[in-house]
Amino acid sequence: MHNKQPGTLPSKQETHTAETSALAYSITRWSSRFENAQSRRIKEPSHTLTPNELDSSQLEHLMTREDGPIALAVWHILTQLATRCPQRGLLVNEDGPLTDEVIAQACHLPEEKVARALDLLTSEALGWVDIVECPRQMLVTGSIRRSRNGQPKKPEVIPVKAVKEGPDFHIERLVTVVEHTPKGASSPQFKSVEVLPYEFEALLNPKEEPVLEHKKTSAKNEDPALEHMPEEELMRCILYWNKMPNLQEVKMLSIKHWFQLMQLARKTTPMSKILIPAIESFSQTVHNGCPSLTFENFIFQGKEKAA
Repeated sequence: MHNKQPGTLPSKQETHTAETSALAYSITRWSSRFENAQSRRIKEPSHTLTPNELDSSQLEHLMTREDGPIALAVWHILTQLATRCPQRGLLVNEDGPLTDEVIAQACHLPEEKVARALDLLTSEALGWVDIVECPRQMLVTGSIRRSRNGQPKKPEVIPVKAVKEGPDFHIERLVTVVEHTPKGASSPQFKSVEVLPYEFEALLNPKEEPVLEHKKTSAKNEDPALEHMPEEELMRCILYWNKMPNLQEVKMLSIKHWFQLMQLARKTTPMSKILIPAIESFSQTVHNGCPSLTFENFIFQGKEKAA
């Protein structure tokens, strides 16, 4: 199995053994399907989040196969094993990838039946499990958290003892949709792009974090004129935002958001000098494929949750 190129499937005769540990099993789209905001903060969860996909065509296809019920049982045990791994979703522990034998022991099934079930789960028709290059280090799930000042902490890293060659890390990329309408086009056009999960994007590009710092200045340093012009400062920022072709246009703000932004404009002096460079930086990240935000969520992200 491990002599194959990344992304290719093993034949039924090949087994996932500890002697050659270059490939590993990974639950497909783990981050978006089996995690949420609360679970990502927990390092040792006691439960598994599982999507209810009883009407999926993949499940229908699986249950038409003779080994389908066993494969479904193996699948549910795999998701529980993946929850207990240091980097959740990646079936690897400190000693190396989980082998077919280890998985069979966890399932209390013969290894031959588990191997056939894994063939089904990794098949193109189902695609519930991926075969990936095993990284030399794992990023512990739940270890990337925000500090009190809003900056993300560095993740905990655990080396994989049995793997001497391979990628440094395995990071599951997310797929999002961005607009890329050419100038002069009569209708908007969109494309799908792969992006890093938000916590990794914030970790790698902390200076590009689109958060407006709420800074209070002393009375002697404040500009008396700006104290009476919060509306002008706010509108200057909104008009500049709307000039950016790849950002969501501000057409109307709720009363709640208007008062929140007005309060912020009074506290931040001058608001436009701080916010306009941040808008330029954020516009560039959206142009490069990062997800866009509304104007109000862009400002309050990481500080207050704008409803």
